[in-house]
Amino acid sequence: MKLLNFITTGTIALLLTSGTLTAQTNNERISRFGVKAGYSHSSLTTSSKKNVWNNDHDARSGFYGGLFGEFSLTPEKGFSLQVEALYSQQGDSYKYDLNPTNTITTEAKLDYINVPVLAKIYVTNWLAFYGGPTVGFKIKEEYDVKSSDSNYTISTEDDQVQTVDVALTGGVTIDVGNRFFIEGRYNHGIKPVVRGMGNNNNNSTIQAGIGFKF
Repeated sequence: MKLLNFITTGTIALLLTSGTLTAQTNNERISRFGVKAGYSHSSLTTSSKKNVWNNDHDARSGFYGGLFGEFSLTPEKGFSLQVEALYSQQGDSYKYDLNPTNTITTEAKLDYINVPVLAKIYVTNWLAFYGGPTVGFKIKEEYDVKSSDSNYTISTEDDQVQTVDVALTGGVTIDVGNRFFIEGRYNHGIKPVVRGMGNNNNNSTIQAGIGFKF
């Protein structure tokens, strides 16, 4: 009888321990949180030529970074939902000749807090593709104007750009070990951001960075 009680008690304890370990493993799959940061290459485009190299505009180089949470929608690593909150430096730079000796360069500095909501699909344990909408909230709008002739610089703030931007985001991540990863993504605005410019001036941004999962 004592042996039977011992076996029964041991079996129950083993099942409880196994269940606890399984729950912990599933929790790791269900939610992962982390940080990311990297380089941002952005421009303002037209609706007819949606890339960062057109309209004689030069891209603005900047930074992006922030927090993310990844929530698995399948029992195993396969399909998940990723939500992010990122600070993103965007805008562009363009030049025009005021006269034969004077070129004016204007850099539009548009900074956002971007909130992407992304569907993420793992094709292997270390390679995943993702895509989805991004809502951006403008937190800074500044224009630096430089003259090649008189060597002066003017910095001004304005309100020519919409407060909220909506974009589509697509990208890829490559896991390096269990916690680190590298990523590349493209964000394209689906609505014009400059007031009174019709279908012109959508945000267009290429970003590449690294991240860490806790």
